[in-house]
Amino acid sequence: MVTKRTPINRLPVAHVSPTAVDLFERGVKLMGRKPSPEIERELSDVCFQLSAVLGQKPWEADILTDCDCKEPPAFLHEAERDDWFHGRALREQLTAELNRRRKLQREARKAERAAKRAAQQAAPSPSPASPPDQPPPA
Repeated sequence: MVTKRTPINRLPVAHVSPTAVDLFERGVKLMGRKPSPEIERELSDVCFQLSAVLGQKPWEADILTDCDCKEPPAFLHEAERDDWFHGRALREQLTAELNRRRKLQREARKAERAAKRAAQQAAPSPSPASPPDQPPPA
């Protein structure tokens, strides 16, 4: 059956989920480690899971390993370049979300330390005239 609809060539919008950010963080940590067969296998598994979470097709550029440079490789054809730029945009979104998450974690740790300090300052310290809780070591 023939249709009169005009197809619109739009790239699907990938939603950056917390799972995708977790996988991306794991992959970045693995890429920073010394290569070994175990690391390579685990990195491959993480790349596959990340692609599945983001809804990428098998032939699209891998976000972790293929899009980690500023410019696409010269040997890519036009369609492959578009795919590379899409992957690069996803990588930048994941990097921004990972940085935002890390900043929130740092701020939470900082607030927790400040609360502990305030609690220690507010707690009455033992007076020097009071005897110690334990006898001195013999």
